[in-house]
Amino acid sequence: MVEQLQNSLSNLDFRQHSYEYVDITDDFFKISSKIDYGTIAKSKAFKLLQGTHALETLNPKLDTSLLEIAEFDVCSLKSIDQLNWLLSRLYGCLCAWLDNSALSVTVLSCSYIERMLLNYRAHDVSNYGFYEDKEFVDIYTLLQNCKNNEDDAVETMIRDGVLRSFCLGLIQFVSFCLRLGQAGVIYEEEDLNTQTMDLNFLNEFPIHKTIGDLDASIEWLEENATEKRKEGSADFQGFVTSAMLLRLIKSLVSNIPSILQLKLDLFQSYPDLQFGFIKDSLDLIDTLKKCSTYIDGTPELVNCFTTNIQKKLNNGAPPKPLAHLSFEESMNHISRLLIDLKNMLCLVHTKDSVEFLYYMRFFMNTRQATEDEDEILGNHVIVRALLQLFLVRDDQNSDHSRPRHPT
Repeated sequence: MVEQLQNSLSNLDFRQHSYEYVDITDDFFKISSKIDYGTIAKSKAFKLLQGTHALETLNPKLDTSLLEIAEFDVCSLKSIDQLNWLLSRLYGCLCAWLDNSALSVTVLSCSYIERMLLNYRAHDVSNYGFYEDKEFVDIYTLLQNCKNNEDDAVETMIRDGVLRSFCLGLIQFVSFCLRLGQAGVIYEEEDLNTQTMDLNFLNEFPIHKTIGDLDASIEWLEENATEKRKEGSADFQGFVTSAMLLRLIKSLVSNIPSILQLKLDLFQSYPDLQFGFIKDSLDLIDTLKKCSTYIDGTPELVNCFTTNIQKKLNNGAPPKPLAHLSFEESMNHISRLLIDLKNMLCLVHTKDSVEFLYYMRFFMNTRQATEDEDEILGNHVIVRALLQLFLVRDDQNSDHSRPRHPT
């Protein structure tokens, strides 16, 4: 693309042609003098924003076409330790996005996520894997191959079974958060960047299939962890950690969206409604934090995270560096989301309108101090969106007896 542009520009070189040119300098300034100072003159054939594109051409800081494509072989993921490095990095990307980075520099920078979404866009549910030129194999066939001790069955299961099921859960959780951000109850771009680069984040993919794949992967990981422990293998730690990382994404994608489907009446008693998944998830995060030393030592997959998608797809932004949080920071971020969610859900136990009003004032004014004295955190952006959609239905009614949806 850049070479074609350079060839076209070279044809404009006056020295290469013997044309007789007419000097229009005086006419140009004469006409332009009639335009009032500060007035913008543009053709109706293009939008005003398009007029800035010339500033981006061949400028490395502004022109995404100058980005170099980094090659990555999806089959390079072969070990459980590499898998855990990748999963921890994806959590860091997810949390960086929720902290108001763009999807293009976080979640979508992962080659596996990119290829899964491109295949889903091209083939729908018939192929949501990582390959364009290989037949799609479902997780249950992969599990059977492992039982039959086929060649490379374990490596293939780690990549096409465990990683793929994790990516399904992660993408569908991102999809849910996108719907919250686009529902008009928080500020798009300021609170949450909702630029999807025209990709479909598995919006029509059945959630029960994602949960089924996650369950199958978790069961396989835990069975292998038990075997590795008996053998005294060093891989025991890896399989246990992978299982916990999958359990966490399963908890997020299966429980948080379901909150908006609850049918409740105000000021009624719901003693059995305790939202136990929050405590379970927080306990799981505490256990995962103890694995930080192991995760920090796992081998990196070179070129797995790149700026490729910024060049390939619909990207209206200039080139940006990749963003992600450390594993410990990402676990703390998810903990904050869950704690804020737990506090928000206390409103279902309010007994009357006065108690409800005082609780809402307390909750909405909650602030958390940070290590940065100039930064004070309010409630998590996802929880702020959930609160408003939990209280107000699509029909703008606060009748808790009606079902509600994220959009």
